[in-house]
Amino acid sequence: MNVIKLGGSLFQDDGLPLIVNKINQSALSPAVIVTGGGRLANEIRCLQSRFRFDDYSAHHMAILAMQQTALVCHSMQQDWPLLKSVSTLREKEGADIRVWMPQIEELDQCGVEASWDVTSDSLAAWLAKQLGAQELLVVKSTTIDPKLSLSELQKAGVLDRAFIGMISDVSFNIRVIHHSTL
Repeated sequence: MNVIKLGGSLFQDDGLPLIVNKINQSALSPAVIVTGGGRLANEIRCLQSRFRFDDYSAHHMAILAMQQTALVCHSMQQDWPLLKSVSTLREKEGADIRVWMPQIEELDQCGVEASWDVTSDSLAAWLAKQLGAQELLVVKSTTIDPKLSLSELQKAGVLDRAFIGMISDVSFNIRVIHHSTL
């Protein structure tokens, strides 16, 4: 099983249908798609700055944003089922490609930190760890220098602040790529 994280900014791009088709035709399956929150999550950041609500509420709202982009992805490829829990994603039967619709209750029960340090990048890494994935492929809209390490990508702001800690004890392969190289 592979985990493919689609950056939220890809949902602002007219090329998203092409990306979905590339994944559908690729040799990356079986796979679980994790979607970023994109503009919806950015709006939550603005609202939190303005109204000063707590990080738990902001995190919950960002998970809801990921659910909305998961629905967008599913609507573009209805053969990809929306699955809500790690246990249902682990099941081998069914579609080769599935879309994760994260649930705040499951993340809370597993002790996932509720802060802006943990974005969909880290959640994809967490999920890949839970699933015993072979590979985590993080697909971004920003240009990626292939010479940079994951730590350097984190320092450059390409990956979130919790990402390196989330992958500290994993054995799966991790690639961060620009969507054009998919």
